[in-house]
Amino acid sequence: MLLPEKDRKANALQGAHAEFVRVPLGDATCMKVPDSVTDEEAILLGDILSTAFFAAENGGVGPGKAVVVVGCGPVGLLSILAVQQLGASKVWAVDSIPDRLAMAASFGAEALNFKACDVLATVRAGTEGRGADVALELVGTSQALRLGFDSIRPGGTVSSIGVNTDAAFPFSPQEAYGKQLTFKCGRCPARHFMEKLMPQLAACPAEARPPYTRVISHRMHLREGVEGYRLFNNREAIKVVLSCA
Repeated sequence: MLLPEKDRKANALQGAHAEFVRVPLGDATCMKVPDSVTDEEAILLGDILSTAFFAAENGGVGPGKAVVVVGCGPVGLLSILAVQQLGASKVWAVDSIPDRLAMAASFGAEALNFKACDVLATVRAGTEGRGADVALELVGTSQALRLGFDSIRPGGTVSSIGVNTDAAFPFSPQEAYGKQLTFKCGRCPARHFMEKLMPQLAACPAEARPPYTRVISHRMHLREGVEGYRLFNNREAIKVVLSCA
């Protein structure tokens, strides 16, 4: 059902929480999923996995780079895997939720609880005092953005993907100038990244694939969607997938 114009809170398109959805301009937005790619992998590719690679590529992550991932929600956790695939030599993952930090550590990052340790001192100690080469900010708050800025070395890069609605940056133009900051942000062009990542995933043997789907903590039926949102909103879930089956 499409709501009357006066009742639409977001946009004019129907939501995707239904058995069938009409997709305008489908030839430009949808892709056929190869048989060797699972439904759950495809779901991640259509949004947060592509966003993770977008954040990493925006940050210029490559071989030997030291990277701070600020925020270990689903995008942040997948960003850990993305930067490792791109060759990062050291990854710190910052959050305060134990389950998320545990998964970040299992992915190979050094997990830092910002409420229990000095994040900046830890990063500097691990980079001979310089700071990280790249910070990925995946939260959408000024505090997270400032932490990313403070954690990088002079000449470093902040790649901000979190949706921040504050009216001003948490660092001044003078600070950015003095640090020779490169700052990138924006919305992920998911179709572009799907065209790159889908064939790579399809060609990779199942036993050799990165554990992307481990971020899915809850698999629920569509009729349980309200509970799924409650779990995620209360930070009791990492990633919820709803099924119509």
